[in-house]
Amino acid sequence: MNSVWFEVQRCYALIIDKNITI
Repeated sequence: MNSVWFEVQRCYALIIDKNITI
C-alpha cells in the first residue's frame, strides 16, 4: 500500500512540476 501512495505522490509531483513549467 505504501508503494502505491509513493507512486501517486510521484505522479502528482510530476503534474505539479509540469504545471509550474508551463
